[in-house]
Amino acid sequence: MPESYRMTKTAWHNNEILPQSMLNSGFKPLEQSDHFPSLYQAMRLSKGKTLLDIGCGMAEVFNTFPEWDYMGADLPHIIQNVSQKNNPIAGYVAFDADNTDFNFVEEYDLILMNSFLSEVPDWYTVLNKILINCKKDVIVHRQEVTDGETYSGLYHTYGNLPTTKNVVNYQSFNKTFELNGFSNIYDQPSFPYESNHRTFLFRKESE
Repeated sequence: MPESYRMTKTAWHNNEILPQSMLNSGFKPLEQSDHFPSLYQAMRLSKGKTLLDIGCGMAEVFNTFPEWDYMGADLPHIIQNVSQKNNPIAGYVAFDADNTDFNFVEEYDLILMNSFLSEVPDWYTVLNKILINCKKDVIVHRQEVTDGETYSGLYHTYGNLPTTKNVVNYQSFNKTFELNGFSNIYDQPSFPYESNHRTFLFRKESE
């Protein structure tokens, strides 16, 4: 079993190196990335008008899917120094996953988490808080899964900063949504060259 790591503050809390490193990353635009087709298909199957992009970062989804009424959500310093600089006209809400009950997600038709849960140390608690408040659709994009035990690893992100990487048991992940009243609508590899990273669309069942 891989060694598990527990970080209280991740690379995303860094306000000195991280923001500028994100802006200067040089990555291809979202719509040109190799993981975009899987996200696009999930978005096409989504229903509603309002979108909350949790862990929005550069807020590229705002431009890529203009048909949605967009709201980005991230840590305050990321919104100020990254999101607003890259997309100043988008709407944003500041939050810290460690210090919120996520009741604000109930206002949106679609919750998008693009490589978000994998970066949050207490991902299971965070996910359950989101699902309790979510009313309709949830997309989880680029989540690494395993048939073995869930574990927290370590990797280096923007600015070569070390941070958490959660790899979750595939069956348990799906079961968490099921227990919160969601059905699996879409489940495909995020990338064309490997199947460990998955893109999911879950929908809240009608009561």
